[in-house]
Amino acid sequence: MSRAILRITDGVNSVDLLSGEVGFVVSRWRPVQAAFKGDGVWKDNPMADGRRLAMVRHDNIIDTWDVHLTDRNMDGVIEQAQNLDRLLMRAVSYWTTAWQPLPVYVVARGAEETNTRYALIHSYRWTELGDPTNQPFATAFGMRAMSDLTIAVEHGPWLESPPGTGVAVEVGNEYEIGAQAYQRAPTTADEVYVANFNVESNLTHIWVYDAIDGTYTNQLGVAPPYNLLPDPAEDGDMLYLGIAGATSNPFCSVIFDLSQEWAMTGTTSAQWQYYDNAAAAWVAFDAANRLDHKDHTVTLTELGVNGVHWEANIVLAYMQEVAVNLVTGFWVRLVVTTDEPQVQVPYQQHRDVYSARKAYVEITDDQALGDVAALAQVYARGLVYETAGAITGTYVNRMLIGLRSTIRGEDFSAYLNCAQTNNPTGCTVGAEDDSAFVAMLDSPVHEAVRWQGAGDLDYETRVSFTLDAALAAQYLGVFRAFVRIRPLNAAGVSFRLLVQSGSGAVTSTIGVYGTVAAGVNWGVIDFGKVKIPTTDVLGGTAGLDALTISIQTYEVAGAADIYFYDLILLPSDEWAGDFSNQNPSGGINTGTLKDNMWLLTDSIGSPRNDLRALLLNTADSSVRGVWQNVSPSPCVLEAGLDQRLWFFSMQVSVANGAVVDLGRWEIPLRVQVRRQARYIGMRGSR
Repeated sequence: MSRAILRITDGVNSVDLLSGEVGFVVSRWRPVQAAFKGDGVWKDNPMADGRRLAMVRHDNIIDTWDVHLTDRNMDGVIEQAQNLDRLLMRAVSYWTTAWQPLPVYVVARGAEETNTRYALIHSYRWTELGDPTNQPFATAFGMRAMSDLTIAVEHGPWLESPPGTGVAVEVGNEYEIGAQAYQRAPTTADEVYVANFNVESNLTHIWVYDAIDGTYTNQLGVAPPYNLLPDPAEDGDMLYLGIAGATSNPFCSVIFDLSQEWAMTGTTSAQWQYYDNAAAAWVAFDAANRLDHKDHTVTLTELGVNGVHWEANIVLAYMQEVAVNLVTGFWVRLVVTTDEPQVQVPYQQHRDVYSARKAYVEITDDQALGDVAALAQVYARGLVYETAGAITGTYVNRMLIGLRSTIRGEDFSAYLNCAQTNNPTGCTVGAEDDSAFVAMLDSPVHEAVRWQGAGDLDYETRVSFTLDAALAAQYLGVFRAFVRIRPLNAAGVSFRLLVQSGSGAVTSTIGVYGTVAAGVNWGVIDFGKVKIPTTDVLGGTAGLDALTISIQTYEVAGAADIYFYDLILLPSDEWAGDFSNQNPSGGINTGTLKDNMWLLTDSIGSPRNDLRALLLNTADSSVRGVWQNVSPSPCVLEAGLDQRLWFFSMQVSVANGAVVDLGRWEIPLRVQVRRQARYIGMRGSR
């Protein structure tokens, strides 16, 4: 049996409440569980029977201890009492001042309890001390003591680690196409990539080309580790990476995990290339063509998990399909451009090379501990591309994050593409009035809906998303709704969403939005909050037989020309946050998320703050800036449930005096999560 623990500490100074012969000893403690504030909020209609619980929040806990205090003399007893008073006053000062740096908390564990628990102290009450004129405090014999003391401490919920600290959570976004796994299985390492779009397709070929004998070797599906270049690699050897066939789509990243780096006796020399449609040739990535790139692998010479990322050409769409070894698709390649003697060639380990194609990280139920929602920290690492120190088009200065439990539906996707493919099973997309599906190179699904207006003075549907009954049940809830567009001409055009719940067409219109400027590629239309009827309306077993969400417009001029990319429904009813740089007009180098920086959304590190958003340098975690945050509650993870955190990154800029949001699809992130589990009462082995 281990020794029970009960002490009060600020992490530096401590008072043991089970000290033994000298000091405090708690003689009686009946732990109190967190109760609902004011017994909850009730709907209480005097015209109806009973009442209905509408909302609950947990109150602080007030624990009361019967305590005995002893020491070898009266001064010793008084000093022990003073030490506790000082700590408890520091606990109060932490909340009533801005300068007190250290929170004060209770540390507790039962004699046979497995895990220690911690609780942040808010206040206390200790109104009586021992009688200094009578025994046992005043005595000529033996130990001096204050007996029958009562100390009451008000504290927050019990935590799994000391206040201000968190525990790493395994996150991942691995998925399968057939028997082939892509992306990252759950890990606590900084290795999970998140895209700014959500599609199913991924690399279909990882070809190693040997220039000497002209052969292609496909490494996709080969058990790693495997070589990524011929051994030895010589001038003209290549690594081809592509998405081809029925799922042929543009892509903007390739992610490696190297167990062996590429090394030569001299300088490693190779070039990343894409097929340029205008030049009808393979060319190097070039910032002048808006096909800039960032190679975090440093030409496959960096061990571990790193990626190569590039921008799509928004205006000219140079990157085009091409046939490689008789297979047509979208390709990038690494071309060896030296005959330097080889030391070793690069090897891929653990998993196949992949492209980041998912806009979420998944957290399994065994990673979300506690009795109530756990507090969370989310680290989103920027991976912006740079050319000679200049920041190009993939910085981030606005990010939204939304939580949704997968018990509500594993097929839910926050991104519905304006395309005939790459949507959840059961979703049918329609190109409606004056609209048509068109091939679109500047889209991760190689397709968009183009609307060319004819002077409609009433709202008409341009794109519709119809969800069958099975999928509609997975889209019940509250969301922040966005649509991404490329407006070639949007003069006099207004937008709205139409939500039709059920085939009976019970409709609601959402978020009438004003005009947007032409030429704003990947412009974002923010429709605000969208509510799709939830189970409190439909009942526990009933569901919609269908759900249709329509993007509608009307125009005045009759010359509109707009591409619609996707509809984004970011979950917001479990938890969501909207985080932004507070100075969008200060330029892209002012407080923006870019390479070697984290955006930390944090409800753990500073207990005084329910939620904060900090821009950190990854090298030393120093604070580079503070972002504005808009959220109704602290950042949390649902206790004991599988869940996903969905991300949507934007660029906020000022054009002609107006704030413009851009949602570039190539924006990449790497995400890590930490938790602080919370318990209503004792913790035990959980």
